[in-house]
Amino acid sequence: MGCGPVPSDVSFSDYRVIATVFNTDILQLRASFVPDGTEGETPCEGPLSVSWNGGEGPAPSVVIGDGTDSKGTLPRMRHLWLSAELPREARELELSFALGEHRGSAGLAQGQLDALRDEFARERLPIEANDGYDAWFRTHRTPQATLDEQRRVQAGWPERPLFSVIVPLYHTPVDFFVDMADSVLGQTYDRLELVLVNSTPGDAELARKVAEYQERDGRVRVVELERNLGITLNTAAGTDVARGDFVCFFDHDDILEPDVLFSYARALRDDDQIDLMYCDEDKLEGGRYVFPSFKPDFSQLLLETNNYVCHMLTIRRSLLESLPEGSSKYDGAQDHRMTLVASERLRHVHHARGILYHWRVNATSTAGNSQAKPESLEAGRVAIEEHLHAIGVPAHVENVPTMAHCYVTILDEDAPRPKVSLVFMGDSDELARGEELPWPGLEVVCTGRLGGLVERLEAADAACHATDADYVLLMDGSALPGEANLVSKLFVLAMREGVGVAGAKARLADGTKWGGALIPTTSGPRLVDRYFPEGDHQARGYEVFPHEVSALTGQCLMLSASTLRELGGIDARAGAWWSADLCARAREAGLSCVEAPMAAVRVTPRGYARERLCMRPDAAEDAWLMERHPWLYDGDSPYYQHVYDDRGYYGLGR
Repeated sequence: MGCGPVPSDVSFSDYRVIATVFNTDILQLRASFVPDGTEGETPCEGPLSVSWNGGEGPAPSVVIGDGTDSKGTLPRMRHLWLSAELPREARELELSFALGEHRGSAGLAQGQLDALRDEFARERLPIEANDGYDAWFRTHRTPQATLDEQRRVQAGWPERPLFSVIVPLYHTPVDFFVDMADSVLGQTYDRLELVLVNSTPGDAELARKVAEYQERDGRVRVVELERNLGITLNTAAGTDVARGDFVCFFDHDDILEPDVLFSYARALRDDDQIDLMYCDEDKLEGGRYVFPSFKPDFSQLLLETNNYVCHMLTIRRSLLESLPEGSSKYDGAQDHRMTLVASERLRHVHHARGILYHWRVNATSTAGNSQAKPESLEAGRVAIEEHLHAIGVPAHVENVPTMAHCYVTILDEDAPRPKVSLVFMGDSDELARGEELPWPGLEVVCTGRLGGLVERLEAADAACHATDADYVLLMDGSALPGEANLVSKLFVLAMREGVGVAGAKARLADGTKWGGALIPTTSGPRLVDRYFPEGDHQARGYEVFPHEVSALTGQCLMLSASTLRELGGIDARAGAWWSADLCARAREAGLSCVEAPMAAVRVTPRGYARERLCMRPDAAEDAWLMERHPWLYDGDSPYYQHVYDDRGYYGLGR
C-alpha cells in the first residue's frame, strides 16, 4: 500500500491499525534507516509524532522495538518499531520522524487509514461476531439422513441408558414451551423421560399445554409445585423423582438439536467411566443462530473462572445423589456450583463437540443480558471459593469487574510461599529495569548473553538443575517483570495438581500482546491473539482469566523444579521452539499448560526486535519440533477446535 511521500532517509513500513475498547486506535509501524552513530541508544520517548485531520494532535509515540539487521546484510539497517494511540475519529494522518540526524515524514489518507483498520479487524474477527455463522451452522448441522440412521442404530443397542431431562417451568411462554418439549421428545436417541417441574400452576394456559403433552407422550412426567421455590429447589424437585441413569439439566425456553442425546449415549458406549457430559452451544435470536460457543474440552481451571460448561449439563445419577444438597443461596449459579462439586469426585468427562444446544435470547434470560440476574454474581463467586477450599487451594475469589459471571483466583496472604528461583537468560542490569518482585526468598540467577541461543538455553538448563528451589521462574531475556505480583499470580496456578507449566502474557510497550498461548496449526505453533490491545478481554475472556492451552511462548514460565527435571529440562536443540517443546513434553506426560493473562511481563524493545529480525524458528528447528511433537502441526487442539481458522483469533475457518 502506498503511504505518502518517501522521506529523506527514513522509510516507513509494516503499518498496522488496532482498534481498542476505549474508542481509540493504536497505530504501529516500522521506521528504518542506515545508522550513522548520531541516533544513540533506544530513545526513552518515541521519535515519531502523529497529527491528524489537518493539524489536530500531535500524539506522542512509544518505541516497541529497536534492532539492527544481523550480519551479512548490507547496508545494515536499524529498525525502530513505533506505536501511537489515536482518536477513533482520526481520518488523515501526518507522520513526522526525527532521531539524531535522521528525518522522515509520510501521510496516510482517509482511505488508506480505513483500509488498515479493516484489515486487522477482519483478521481478528472471532466466530462469535461473524455474520456468516447462521448460514455456516445450517450447512454443517447433522443432515436428516444421518438423523434417520441414528434412530435406526440406537434402537439395536443392547445397553441403552435412560436420560432424565429436568426442566423447571416458570411462567414459560407457551410457544417457547412447545419448541422446548418438541426438541426433547424428538431426540434420535429415544430412551428418555422429560420431567417438567411446574412452579406456576396458576398459569392456566401453560398448565393446559403441560397436561396435553403428558397425555400425548408417556415419557413426559410432571411435578406440580404449590409455589415457586427458586430455581435451585425447583430443579431439586425434578431430580428427586428422576429415574434415569443420567440427569440432564435443561432451560424451559431453549432448544436442543435432535442428536444431542445420541452423542452422549454413543460416548458412553466407548467409555463407561464417563460421569459428566456437556456440548457446544449457540444463541437463537429472532430465528437466527448467533454467537456460537465452541467450548474447550474439560478444563478444571477454566471452570473455576466461569461456568463455561453451561447448558445441557448431564451427570450420572449415582454421582448426583452423592453431592451435597443444593441451597437457594446458589440461585443463578446452581449449575456452576453443581459442576464444581461434581468435578471434585468424578472420573471421566465427555465434551460433545458440535453445536447441539440453542440458548434462546429473550428479555428475561441471561442470553440477552449477562446482567439480567445480578444475584447470581455473588452466588458464583461463593461457589468457586467453597470449591477451592474443599480441594485445599489457599486462595480466594474475586469478580472480574468488566465481565459478569467471570472470576479470578487470588493467592491468600497467609498461604505458604515456597522458594522460587528466577532464571533470567540475560544480564542483571537488564533485569533491574523491570518491576521488583517481593517474593520471600526469591533466588535470582542471570545467565548472561554470551554465545548464541543454544548456549544461553544450555546455561539456563544448568541453572535450573543446580537450584535447590521448589519452583523455577524461567524468563528468556526478551521481557521484564511487568508487575510486583507476577510470582504470586503464576504460583497460584503452577502449584495446582496436574499443572505442568504456567505462563504469563507478554505485552509490548503499547500494551499489545506479543507472547502467551500457542495453538497447533498445520504450519506449526502460532501465538493466540497477537497484537490484542490491553483492556480487550476477547470474546471468551481468555485475555483476562487463566485457561489451559496447548503450549506457551518462553518470555515467562513457572513450573516446579521437580517437574522440570522429570521432563528432562530445557532441550537446547529446539532452539527458538524451546518453550513449545517443553510444554509439549508436559502435555505428553499428562500435565496441563496454563496461560495466566492476569500475570504480565513487558517485552523490551531489544527483545521484540530480536524476535522480529533473527530469533524466529528456522526450517531445521521446525523439522525438529514436528518430528518430536507432530500434534503441534495437526491444526486441532482440546482448547482450539478444528472449526477455527489458523490465524489464532478464534475465527470461522472450517
